[in-house]
Amino acid sequence: MGLVVVIITVLFVAVFAILNLMRGAGAQVSYSDAHVRSLAIAESGVNLLVSRLMDATWEDRWFRDRPDFHGSPVACEGGNFIYAIQDTPGASFTVDIWVRGEYRSTRRLLFYRVKYEDLLFKGLTSPGFSFTADLPETAAAGSLAAPAVDSLTAKMNDLVDRKAQTRGAAADRWEEIADQVNPTAILTTLGANVPTAGIPARSQAPAGVSTAVAPRPKEPVPAGGRSNLPNYDKGKLWDWIGRQGFDSEYAAYLHGVAIRNFTEIDVKSALEKYSQAERQFKAFLRFLFRHALRVQALRTQARLRYEAACDELDAQAASLTPEEYQARKAALLSAYRQELASIVNANPAP
Repeated sequence: MGLVVVIITVLFVAVFAILNLMRGAGAQVSYSDAHVRSLAIAESGVNLLVSRLMDATWEDRWFRDRPDFHGSPVACEGGNFIYAIQDTPGASFTVDIWVRGEYRSTRRLLFYRVKYEDLLFKGLTSPGFSFTADLPETAAAGSLAAPAVDSLTAKMNDLVDRKAQTRGAAADRWEEIADQVNPTAILTTLGANVPTAGIPARSQAPAGVSTAVAPRPKEPVPAGGRSNLPNYDKGKLWDWIGRQGFDSEYAAYLHGVAIRNFTEIDVKSALEKYSQAERQFKAFLRFLFRHALRVQALRTQARLRYEAACDELDAQAASLTPEEYQARKAALLSAYRQELASIVNANPAP
C-alpha cells in the first residue's frame, strides 16, 4: 500500500511539473510572438512613411515647416504604431524617422535615418538608409514628441559619430593591408596567429611574369570619422546674405553673427563633436531663412513709418520754432532707433 502511495505521489508531482513547464513554454511563445508582431508593425510603419516621403518632391514633403509628431495610434495588423518624422539636423536631403510598434503589451521602437533620392523606383525599392537602430523596450515607453525625440536624436547622433570613428579606424587598417602582397604580413597586421609553414612568401608566377603590385593611391581618412555637413559652404552663405537686400546696419550684425557661428562650428568639427556642430549649423540656417528675412521686413516697415513721420514734421516746420523742430526730430529718431533695437532683440541670433 505504501508503495502505491509513493508511485501516485511521484506521478502527481511529475504531471504537475510537466504542466508548469508547458505553461511556461506557452507563455514564452506568446511573449516572443508578440515581440515579433510589434516589430513587424513598426517596420510596416517605416515602409509607409518612406513610401509617402519618396512619392513627392523634397520641397513638397509634408513636414517641411515643422516635424510631424503623430501621437495618435495608427491601427495595423492587430496592433498599432505611432511615429515622428523630421529633417535630420545638420544634413541636407535627409530625414529621421521614429516608429513605435505596439502589439498587446509589447513595444518596439525603430529609428531610421533616410537619405532622400529623387528617384521614385529606387527610393521605394531600395531607400538609402544611412543608419538604423532598434531600441530596447524601455526606450519605447515614452512619447514620440519634443523634447523626448530631441533627446533620442542626440543619442542617435552620438551612435552615428561613434560609427564614423570606428569606420575611420577600420579604413586606416585596410589601407595598411591593401598594399601588402605577402600573406604573412597581412595576417601579422591583423593580429592573427601566423603559421610557421604552409604559406608562400609571395605569389608564384611563370618565369618572366612580375608579381609586383603598384601601391594604391591613398586618400587620408580623418581620424575619428568625418563630419556630416555636406552643405556647409561659407562662400555660398556670404553670397546669399549679400543678395537679400539687408540694410547696412543689419547686414553688419548678420556678418558678425555668421563669423561667430562659423568659428564655433569649425572648432567643434575639429574636436570631432560633429553632432553639436550639425545642430548649431542647422539652428543658424533656420535663423537666416526663417527669422532674418522677417526681421528685415519689420525693420523696413519701421523705416517707412519713421520717414513718413519726418515728412509730416517737415510739413509743420513753418509753424514751429527751430528748437521745437529739432527736439521733435530728435525724439522721432530716438523712437525709431529703439524700435529697430527691439526688433533685433526679439529675434536673437543663435
